[in-house]
Amino acid sequence: MAHICKCCGGEGKVTCPRCGGEGKIEKDTCYYCQGERQVTCRACEGTGIVEDEYEEERRIMLKKLMKMVYNKYSTKWVCPHCDCEISYGAEGSMRCPNCGTWMIDE
Repeated sequence: MAHICKCCGGEGKVTCPRCGGEGKIEKDTCYYCQGERQVTCRACEGTGIVEDEYEEERRIMLKKLMKMVYNKYSTKWVCPHCDCEISYGAEGSMRCPNCGTWMIDE
């Protein structure tokens, strides 16, 4: 997800770090900003917007984590033989109604 750059406040330019926004170093024109007093923001490359390059990775990790939590605390049995889901009816072992395999509560 993109968000406004915190370095430049979304303007795309920042105060020149060499001359401090004066445009001159001693009596000469600043070599870094050429007297403009501002330079392109390096964090957003002048766009004013920063893309979150790790958003997709976080989304995938969250999905995996939620699946682990769901599997651990689910209110359903998943038959290891036919992969059907059966709601918990009672504690302990039960037989799969689809394939007839006994499922052991671990």
